[in-house]
Amino acid sequence: MEYKRAVNLQKAARDMVRVAEERVMKATNKLDPTWQEMLNQANMKVNEAAQEKQRVQRIHAQSAKIFQIADTKKMDFQLKLQKYIIKSKPYFSMQSEFQDKLESTTKKLNSLELKLMEARQNYNIALKRLRRSGMDYGGGKTLLERGMGVGAETPHNLPQSAGGLLHKPALDFLEKEASHSQPDGESKENVQAATVDAELGTTLDTEVDTVIGTHKRTKLHYNPYDLLYLTDIGSDSTSNIGSDEENDYIQDF
Repeated sequence: MEYKRAVNLQKAARDMVRVAEERVMKATNKLDPTWQEMLNQANMKVNEAAQEKQRVQRIHAQSAKIFQIADTKKMDFQLKLQKYIIKSKPYFSMQSEFQDKLESTTKKLNSLELKLMEARQNYNIALKRLRRSGMDYGGGKTLLERGMGVGAETPHNLPQSAGGLLHKPALDFLEKEASHSQPDGESKENVQAATVDAELGTTLDTEVDTVIGTHKRTKLHYNPYDLLYLTDIGSDSTSNIGSDEENDYIQDF
């Protein structure tokens, strides 16, 4: 680079000298000090460029000499250490191969890191949008406190406080037991007829006592902490209160 720069400077200085000489030759007063000064500066630049070129040539010659010496030593070492070079050749070839693999793996890792960063940014954006949409959707809605239950939630003429304390499976169990224990439509009609007809009064009293006794026995025999009724709550085996299976898993409360 320095040699090329010195050559270009020398060429430019020579062109400047040539232009100055032409202008001096064309001038009427050839002894004009302005043109003489210009010609002298051009000659000085040519000399400086020549000196720079010579300096770079000397440096180049010294470097070439050093290179020749190093090349000679290399040839000597190559002849003397030919055996060791052959032995170490697989190592250097493997080193080069692993170096290439390392570079490719590094590129893949960098690309994966970029993709991971993009995925994290997209995830954060999606999460913020989801939270914002959730806040917008649930902002106008407020949960009201649950009031007292109606008659359907307190079956079997139980107090409302007891119906609120029992769990849903327990209430379903009591409702099913009461439905099996109550008389059907014909019995209800007979009961209503018995209230009109005095002759059927004894039958009405007997049926009412049966319903009340069944209701009391259901309340006494139901244990809310016994979870075995959950498996047989839908079967017909639980319809009969006096059966043996029900006595096995229903304990006294």
